[in-house]
Amino acid sequence: MTAVLIVVVLGLVSLALIGYPIWRGYGDERGQGEWPSLDITGEKDAIMATLSEIEFDYHMKKLSEEDYRTLKNKYAKIALAILDT
Repeated sequence: MTAVLIVVVLGLVSLALIGYPIWRGYGDERGQGEWPSLDITGEKDAIMATLSEIEFDYHMKKLSEEDYRTLKNKYAKIALAILDT
């Protein structure tokens, strides 16, 4: 009898913890399809990672020299713009 009561109480607590954010409407303040904006540090890290990936792909012969130069110049300009802010 005690074991059944414990299982029922744990089940109700679990449902409350899971259901409360849903019932409360947690996350509705942001519309669907919107991406959270990155702060400057996150943007800088993302651009630097992209530049690193471009460099790696070029050395692994996955990018032609023309594509490498185009992509590197594009993302280097973006990185400079971010660093200037």
